[in-house]
Amino acid sequence: MPKTSWPKNLINPEMLQRLLPIIAIAWLGSAMVLLILLTIVPKAREVQAKTEQLRAAHQELVAVAASWQEQKEKLSAELTSLEKRLDEQQGLFISKLMAAQVLDTVYQCADLCHVTIVQMENQPGPKKGVDTLYDVETFRLEAYGGVSDLLYFVGLVHDRVDHQAFVLRNLSIAEKKDRHVLTMDLVLYTSALAPAPIAGLSSTDASSWHGASPSA
Repeated sequence: MPKTSWPKNLINPEMLQRLLPIIAIAWLGSAMVLLILLTIVPKAREVQAKTEQLRAAHQELVAVAASWQEQKEKLSAELTSLEKRLDEQQGLFISKLMAAQVLDTVYQCADLCHVTIVQMENQPGPKKGVDTLYDVETFRLEAYGGVSDLLYFVGLVHDRVDHQAFVLRNLSIAEKKDRHVLTMDLVLYTSALAPAPIAGLSSTDASSWHGASPSA
């Protein structure tokens, strides 16, 4: 078998010297590409993913803020409506303390009109439900005196307690023996929602209503 002879000038030292820088540059470039692929590219992808997450979170935050603003405006409108309804309902009732003041005023009116109250009896009212915001208190009043005094007494009470939470019902005047007897129901609508005390519930004299008492 014949020997293979390599050309003596196949590896030229001068050519090899020229190729070494090229080989080194190529190797360095490959190393840099490998470094980029192994380190920088994953980092860049991670940064991009986080950027997209931040963008999505920002968009979600903007949407939540817009929804919250809408809910806030809706809640504010509902609160305003509720306050208006509450203000309207407050005027329909009086408090327990004010109810006691009303009864006291009724007695004061009786004294001013020379009428004697012989009975003020609390009547059973409707059963209060769990969601009921007010109570209905009914008092059966019986008083005697002259006819003109009794009529004056009813008018004075109506004038002094001029409030829609106070109602006079079932009025009647009957003659018993030598005197006239007035019976009527005083209906009071009381609630914890009631506002400040009724203006005008005082012990001023009867001259503020149709002049002086006819029996004075």
